[in-house]
Amino acid sequence: LFVWRICAFLYFLGIVFLWNYIRTNGSNAYFFSLWNINLITSYYFLTVVASLIGVRHHQRYIDHQETLITSSDANPDSYNYWSNSLTQFGYTVQILYEITGSTAFFVTVVAFGSLNPHFVFWNVNDHFMTSMSILVEIFLNRMIVRWEHLIFTILWALMYLIFIWPLVAMGDLSDWPYFFLATDTATVFPWYIGLVVILILFYFVLWLIVWLKELLIESLESKYLVVNANSPTKRLNERDVELQHAEEPENLQ
Repeated sequence: LFVWRICAFLYFLGIVFLWNYIRTNGSNAYFFSLWNINLITSYYFLTVVASLIGVRHHQRYIDHQETLITSSDANPDSYNYWSNSLTQFGYTVQILYEITGSTAFFVTVVAFGSLNPHFVFWNVNDHFMTSMSILVEIFLNRMIVRWEHLIFTILWALMYLIFIWPLVAMGDLSDWPYFFLATDTATVFPWYIGLVVILILFYFVLWLIVWLKELLIESLESKYLVVNANSPTKRLNERDVELQHAEEPENLQ
């Protein structure tokens, strides 16, 4: 997972983020797809940091457990695995995970479904690899998706609208980045409502994929435990323990 996150961060930072700005001289900064790429790049950077923190703190926890075993004076309640600041950092990473996951699927479907269906280099990097990277991330991590965090995904889309509306109104942009955002006709209302509904739908898709993955993991783990419990080696070990206790003097049992 740690290696994957480093590779994903370098890929989105270099090939997608910087290459996009160099290729267009920053003119595509007004597109939601690039906002999404910026968010994904930030997410993978923070997950690299989170993975490093996790490895460090897990090693400290192991050292603490070894101290409890070797020292009779050690206090088992003296170790706090996560501080409040690290817990808040973890919540931040989880919320970014939920926003980037749902919006990545949203951008991929909208871009290839209604804007540009061609699998050319820039289109694949900007609108397709984002979703593919999120799918890999989903199956490698153990983070969950909370429905109460849906509001943050909607707020992220609203931030983009608040950013783009004044630019068009004041003439800094001659036209809307996407035709369905135009406010000069009555069709703006069904378009905006439809986009919100689609965004909620893809949040549900993200939740469903994560839920199915967790269900599969639990099923595989339960099967492994059953097989392990019924293995000949396990039964022989349990039988040896029973015989050993049966042979002990009564006052030692």
